[in-house]
Amino acid sequence: METCSIKDGSSVASSPISSPNISTLLKIKVLSWSKETGLPASVHVRVCNKSFNLHKTLLCTKSGYFKEREDQLSEIEIPHEFPGGAETFEKIMLFIYGCPTLIHPFNIAGLRCAAQFLEMTEQHSTGNLCERFDLYLNQVVLQNWDDTLVLLKKCQDLLPWSENLLIVSRCIESLAFTACMEILDPERRREKPVVMLGGLVNQPWEYTTVEKIINQDTWIKDLTDLPFEFFRQVIGSLRRQGMKERYVSPLIVFYASKSVVPEGQSNTDILQRALDLLLTRDKAYRFVPVGFYFACLAHNLKHETVLKLQDQIVSLLHTAHTENFIYPKAGNGQVSFSQELLTMETLFSTYVSTESEGHHTSSPSNMRVGRLWDVFLSRLPYDQEMKTTRFIELIETIPMSFRESHDQLYLALNAFLQLNTHQAFKDCSDSFRFTNSADFSGSVVPSSRPLTSQQSPCTDDETGARNRPLCFLMQKDATLDEYESTSYRIHNLEEELVSLKKSLQSHNNQKKPTCLGKRSASRSNNTFGQVTTACIGSVSFTSQRKYANKLLRVLRRVNLFGSRKTNIKTNESGR
Repeated sequence: METCSIKDGSSVASSPISSPNISTLLKIKVLSWSKETGLPASVHVRVCNKSFNLHKTLLCTKSGYFKEREDQLSEIEIPHEFPGGAETFEKIMLFIYGCPTLIHPFNIAGLRCAAQFLEMTEQHSTGNLCERFDLYLNQVVLQNWDDTLVLLKKCQDLLPWSENLLIVSRCIESLAFTACMEILDPERRREKPVVMLGGLVNQPWEYTTVEKIINQDTWIKDLTDLPFEFFRQVIGSLRRQGMKERYVSPLIVFYASKSVVPEGQSNTDILQRALDLLLTRDKAYRFVPVGFYFACLAHNLKHETVLKLQDQIVSLLHTAHTENFIYPKAGNGQVSFSQELLTMETLFSTYVSTESEGHHTSSPSNMRVGRLWDVFLSRLPYDQEMKTTRFIELIETIPMSFRESHDQLYLALNAFLQLNTHQAFKDCSDSFRFTNSADFSGSVVPSSRPLTSQQSPCTDDETGARNRPLCFLMQKDATLDEYESTSYRIHNLEEELVSLKKSLQSHNNQKKPTCLGKRSASRSNNTFGQVTTACIGSVSFTSQRKYANKLLRVLRRVNLFGSRKTNIKTNESGR
């Protein structure tokens, strides 16, 4: 029996070993045996529509299957489920006739299963084919990574025989052990560390990037190319052998990433099964970028799986990127209640409720989540069917305490108002009015009645105010703007009055007699000799009293002089 192991780099899709014409060689061996023994080929065996004339004695000494049918007719029909088909049967017959043939990883699985079907064990002949094939499997094929991969893939066409004979499980354990050694690297043969998902946390999730990472390590690429059922068993073996979850979870993510490729090439069934494999571990999410979970949400998965994905996303939402968000497609119905928008709204509202319970409203993570939501709103493909109330609901999904900047929110407002200019402006204008205002009357002052502490938009409780609805905060902002504008105008008036006062004082110092009437009038109106204008404060005339007294004395003398002159003129006229 000649054996062969494939070299590194050989294709695992088909055998690189060229085989001779098995049918011709078998016919030659049968004729040679007939000539040597003088016995004719008395048994006619039919396998998969192919017939063979063989020697009954030789078959019964090697195979328990033929020995049990020794007393039957000269024709035997092999069932269609015979592993390997007619070609494998021919190779087995060559072994029976003593002709060595080439054995390699591409055909050993079929030969071992066929030998088991024909019951070619040690019970019927020493050194029979079953034991010889097992020896080759254990000492040659399973000792090499590439040979084991070839053997495992060939086992897929031989199920359930290959599984019942433990060929699959032996391949799985061998691959898992080699993978563990590759990660542990006891001989320090690796030039760079094992590929992890840490580099994908701070960048958008893209399959092209993931594919480059997969191709960096050959053993990772080989495992992710396995059929899912074999891959699932490899993951189970890795966990049983003690591989840490931070190495196992990336393997599952890499495998599942092939099922979330865009342009309609995705395989939802494989993705569903891979996620079930990943989400069974509570700690797996810590080693998986949130962008991967967002990519999975875009597929038609089971409701239970979607809920698990949403839980994982909420816990990692502060590490997300807007490029990985799921956006409604324009033209596919109303955007307001599209499945994509409702899903995103659920994610962020769940995050807010979770953080509100922990009273961490001002943390950097929350600020980042608030900005992510505003960016998402600014990129929505709005349509004219979205109501203003619905738009305000979307804005209020994130409380104001989560926003340290409103730049992206203004962009969202701009995008919405461009499509809903007239109706949105009318509806939104109601939000900017005061709490007790009626229909807009053209006046910025809604009422002259004083507001109570409950009605007033101004409050000293900053934390409570930051958690108020957006409409209330808009009203408060409008009130503050009006107050600041009024204060500014009053301040300008005060400055003008003070300037006028100074100019009047300067003018009075230059022309005291001409201002006497005004000062006396002012004094008569204010018995305390003060100007009580609230804008410019109190002005005292104490320093001016001595000058006023002098002026009064002069006026009295003038009056007395005038009266005396009148009396003199009267006396002269009488004379």
